[in-house]
Amino acid sequence: MVKAFKKVLHANSSCIGSFPVWYRRAIEASPWYSTPQVVAFYAIDPALVEGAPSWAEQAPLHAVVRVDGHAAEHPSLEAIDDFSIARGLRQSDLRNAGIEVAALVLGDYIETCDLLERWFAT
Repeated sequence: MVKAFKKVLHANSSCIGSFPVWYRRAIEASPWYSTPQVVAFYAIDPALVEGAPSWAEQAPLHAVVRVDGHAAEHPSLEAIDDFSIARGLRQSDLRNAGIEVAALVLGDYIETCDLLERWFAT
């Protein structure tokens, strides 16, 4: 089980359509600023999300995806040779528990989302 770390979100107008509809109230209530390219909403409060809870107090861990910001022409998921996310929780411990571990190389936004959705589904 993983304990949740509750934190405010930051999103911009280019990705708002990807959020579930019950985030609308939380997004509209958040402060914002504009740039020549986008409108950015920051400090989106998860407590204002209506409907299904967006942040549970705890949840089972099924997969770990490390994202370090490395980008390429196309997204990919790569094996990690040695990985530790917390003291005493190593990659071998995760694999023994049936938890998948991968490193994500970012690509185009839509391609990256599709890749992650397919990976999590399998």
